[in-house]
Amino acid sequence: MIVAGAKILLLDDNIVFHEPLSEILSQAGHEVTATASGYEAVKHVKLSPCDLVITDILMPEQDGIETICALRKVSATLKIIAVSGGGRLDGKFYLELASRLGAHAVLKKPFSKADILATVTAAVGAGLGKNPTEPSSPISPM
Repeated sequence: MIVAGAKILLLDDNIVFHEPLSEILSQAGHEVTATASGYEAVKHVKLSPCDLVITDILMPEQDGIETICALRKVSATLKIIAVSGGGRLDGKFYLELASRLGAHAVLKKPFSKADILATVTAAVGAGLGKNPTEPSSPISPM
């Protein structure tokens, strides 16, 4: 069962990634705001609290690791999911670091629709949504 109704901030500098993910989360009943800047994400959370932040790790200016640290200063309880495809190092290194710094869950790109919806549901908890929906079959990896 997928929990719907969370306010989610999606942070990724790659529009090819965040547009389809925004659509998947919106179709599941979540309210999604997207940004490509870690600085903007932190500012957004300060001004308009949300239930969950999904952040990429490798981004210009302020990466996901720096953003997670900044978000933790704003809210110790904010749910965070970190995603990464790697880069010069294995993505596992970045995701382990993100987890140690306060991410509630991590996902290695590419992942399926079912994977992200299950991870979001686990992060926000069963009490949030009023309109649960069942996950559909996985989409092609992002």
